[in-house]
Formats: sequence, C-alpha cells, structure tokens
Amino acid sequence: MLKYAGAYLATAVVFVGLDAFWLTFIGPKLYAPVQGVLLTGGVRIGPAIAFYLMMIAGLVFLAVRPALASGQASQALVSGAALGLVSYGTYALTNQAIMKGWTLSMSLPDMAWGTLIGGLGSTAGYFVARWLSK
Repeated sequence: MLKYAGAYLATAVVFVGLDAFWLTFIGPKLYAPVQGVLLTGGVRIGPAIAFYLMMIAGLVFLAVRPALASGQASQALVSGAALGLVSYGTYALTNQAIMKGWTLSMSLPDMAWGTLIGGLGSTAGYFVARWLSK
C-alpha cells in the first residue's frame, strides 16, 4: 500500500508541477488568442483538483502498477505517455472540433505536452514505488 501512495505522490508532484509550468508560461500565449472571452481569468480550483486526482489515479493504475508487475520502467514511460496523449488529445481535439479558431497548431503542442508529462510522471511514480518496495 505504501508503494502505491508513494507512486501517487511522486506522479502527482511531477505531473502537476510540470503542468503548472505549462499553464503559467506557455498556455496563456497558446490559448488566449483563441479562447479569449471563454477564459475565466483564473483557475476554478474544484474542477482542476478533480482532473488531477483522476488523471494521477489513472496514471498509477494504468501505467505504474503494470510496470511494477513487469519490473520495466519503460512500460511506465510508454503507458503513461499513451494515457497523456489520449487525455490531452481528447481535450484538444474536442476543442478543435467545436471552437472557432482552435487549430491543429494548438492541438499538437497540447497533445505533445500531455504525452510528455504523462510519461515523466508515471516514470517518477514507478521509481519511487520500486524504491519503497525494497
């Protein structure tokens, strides 16, 4: 149980930390020109917390746990990256489908970002859980 709590915490620190950087420094430049009036001007903390709780749980369950069973860090990296791509792709491509001005040039960086942080977060979770298992 401790190894999964550690995996969750490590995954969360890396994933949320990197995403906070993206949302603070890159997101405004990427999204604001198109989303304009749709942006709240701040963060609605409830939905943000709900997303991160679910996303981190998904990364631990679908990427870290199977990687621990196989003993392969690369499995955590690849599975976490895949979940990040699917999650961020769902958001970006849905926006592209329904929002005026949302283009592929906005979707691709967002999807790449989700892929990167999903993989890195899961890999961090894997190594912490493996360390706690010893």
